[in-house]
Order: sequence, then structure tokens, then C-alpha cells
Amino acid sequence: MDKAKKNKKPSFDLFQTITDLICDQIAQGVAPWSKPRLTVNLGEGAHSRAVNMVSKKPYEGINALILGCSPYNLPLFVTFKQARDLGGSIRKGAKSLPVVYWQKKKVEKISESGKVKKEERFLLRYYNVFNVMETDLDYSAFIAPKPAEAVPTEARLIPSCERIVEGYADRPLLVHRDQQKMSYSIGMDVVNMPDQNRFQLAEEYYHIYFHELVHSTRHPKRLNRAGGKINTFGGAEYSKEELTAELGASFLSAVAGIDTPELLTNSAAYLENWLSVFKGDKKFLFESAALASKATKYILGETYAEAE
Repeated sequence: MDKAKKNKKPSFDLFQTITDLICDQIAQGVAPWSKPRLTVNLGEGAHSRAVNMVSKKPYEGINALILGCSPYNLPLFVTFKQARDLGGSIRKGAKSLPVVYWQKKKVEKISESGKVKKEERFLLRYYNVFNVMETDLDYSAFIAPKPAEAVPTEARLIPSCERIVEGYADRPLLVHRDQQKMSYSIGMDVVNMPDQNRFQLAEEYYHIYFHELVHSTRHPKRLNRAGGKINTFGGAEYSKEELTAELGASFLSAVAGIDTPELLTNSAAYLENWLSVFKGDKKFLFESAALASKATKYILGETYAEAE
């Protein structure tokens, strides 16, 4: 990471700016972190998450949400310096998006006795990135070919989704007892889903299943989110948990490559229910995105370093 961008300080309320950016898109019926996208080919695999062209690392947490606001359907990004180092340039009038990170810094503090002592604090910093479609770089090698459409089985199993489910090592038991209910019971550690053939789209079934699996990561034996307990329906903790689960489901759906227009419309409509909570707390999205990212990593059994 360049020294210049490391030392760059926000000259505005970064929390509020990003919250407003994302809330505006949700209000328009768009889930900005989960739009129909081209799949990025990284050589050893492909996915539709936002990724840096140089480091080939995916952006996580709140940055995945921010970069989802890009109007372009190829989720591939570069900094100004990276584009220049690759021999390219940014198109005139191109709009950048911020990528945020926490920087540890020692600050001096004077105690009541007059002594000066140093304390470590984490300060929010950012740098700007551009979508590669706003550059003159050749990014054609990063566009993965569209896979051949597989013939579905009677159960309409999607292999990429099944791999995610099977990879969740200590996942809760899946049952189909109540055909009218989609839920996770923390007491029984069980996910209930209607039979898959009750869903018009197989992708919808898996997206909702992913939502419930993210809820299951709050169990005390897993991530113990909120101590495994959630307050009254509609309260702040409940709202944060629902946003965390929907963001996590969107992240997992992107990994599985099942982003369909129908799913995105449903996700945006669902999130609009919590819009008033987002607007009332400028750090709400940041916190929920971090929790969703952690839950997604737990389910996938993977660790990704933040892209630069």
C-alpha cells in the first residue's frame, strides 16, 4: 500500500458518506453489494465478488458493499497508481469509490497530573479505487467464460451451493418439518426449510438457506455473536442480526455465482425494511458488514486478507 494513501485522512464524515451512498441504492430497490455481475477469472478459481486486479484479493466486509455501488458489471478494481504502474490511465471524469481500513496510531495524551503518555488508537482511513472499465487497461483475461448450463436434477441441486453447504464443517441440522417456515432455532441448533421444490427458483432456495446458515454462526459454540441472544423483534440487535444474515447470504451467493435479477430484487426489498435503522446509525452498516464477513469466512472455512 502506498505511503500517500496510508496517510490520507478523511476530510469529511466517512461513516455517514458511505451509509448515505448505500442507503440511497437500497431506497431505489437495489442491493448494491449483490448486482448481476460478470465472473472474475483469477486463474485458480472464479467468482463475482469485488477483487483487486493487481493483488487478486477480494475486498471484504464494508468494502464489498461500497464497491457493489459501482455501475459496472465487472467487479474488478485498481488504484490510480496501480493503473499507472500497469501502463494504463484512468478515463477522464471517472468516478472513484473509497476503500476503507483501520490504521493503528500512537497519540499523545496528557493526564490530570500533567504527564504525557502515548496511547494506541485505531483511526478510519481510506483510499480510492476505480473500476477497470473506467481505464484503458486490457482486462479481457479476467472475464471468465460463461459456464455451460447444467441439466438440473429433480431436486435442482446447484453444485457450487452444495459445496458451500458441505464445507460448513459444524453446520446445524437441516430439517423440512414446517413447509411454511424458514428459520433457525438456536436452542435446537436446527435450520428449517420448506422442500426445495416449493421454490420457483433453486437459487432462491439456496439464498434463503444461506441466510439461515449465517444466523446459525451466532451459536455460542461457533462465533457466539451477541452472546447467542437477540433482543426483542425490531430492536437494534435484532435488526443488526437480520442485516448480518442477509449480507452474509449475499456474500455466499456471490461466491456460489447464483446472483440472479430475481434474487437481487428480493434482497433489496427485504433490506428496505431496515432502512430507517441504517439511517439512524451511521456505523450500523460497518458493524453488520464486519459480522457478515466473519460469518461468511467461518462457513467457508477460509481466510482472505483484505485486498489492496
